[in-house]
Amino acid sequence: MHSVRRVCLLVMIVILSLIISGCLISTRQYTNQTSPGRELSKTLIKKIEPGVTTKEWLLQTFGMPTRQRTFDSGEETWEYERSYRTESESHVFFIINTETVTRTRETLIIDIKDGIVQNYVFE
Repeated sequence: MHSVRRVCLLVMIVILSLIISGCLISTRQYTNQTSPGRELSKTLIKKIEPGVTTKEWLLQTFGMPTRQRTFDSGEETWEYERSYRTESESHVFFIINTETVTRTRETLIIDIKDGIVQNYVFE
């Protein structure tokens, strides 16, 4: 009878040790950018002022656009695109494993006339 208690106590100690050491549950998350280009910072995007912001500022801030179109009227549309993928993994004592993959795409579209931003959309 005492040996059964000792085995149960030993098993409980091992399980408790695993929980305390963090070996029982582990999580990991990382993000990979899947397209070229600078980060489309929402703080910087909020600084764009239609009728005020220039093409030069856009180039200095965001670099060359991903796509650029020039129309016969001289108006331009610049597009900045950034894609990234976030992966999360969770393991519970290597019995239960979960993996989540999230793909995100951000696009900034800017209309320019005479070197000045006329309008923009961020999605």
